Amino acid sequence: MSKTRNAGGVTVALLIIAALIVLVIAAGTLWAFAGGHVNIRARQGRPLFSSSVKDPAAADVPGEDASGSTAVYTGLGTLRAPTGDDRPVTVVLTVYFPYPARDSAFEEELTGKNRAI
Repeated sequence: MSKTRNAGGVTVALLIIAALIVLVIAAGTLWAFAGGHVNIRARQGRPLFSSSVKDPAAADVPGEDASGSTAVYTGLGTLRAPTGDDRPVTVVLTVYFPYPARDSAFEEELTGKNRAI
């Protein structure tokens, strides 16, 4: 009998926790829309990260860390790719690959595949 009562108590506790989670999500959603933090009618794009700090150019990235154990491959440069939306937007990426400095085969493989990318 006590196992059934304990199972019922656990079920009630889990239901209360689930209800609290739903209430917190609903309250947060209402706060965001009512407070004007979200505008569902706006179609204006804005940067995800609006920081004034610019990413370094590939030439400014050091080729390896201070200890010399990790090298950074910067040979890909800047990649541009359109999104698949109705009105495509170009995504611009500058890719850096850190790799163990002693792994020359990895660097050679990246250099060889650079043209394919």
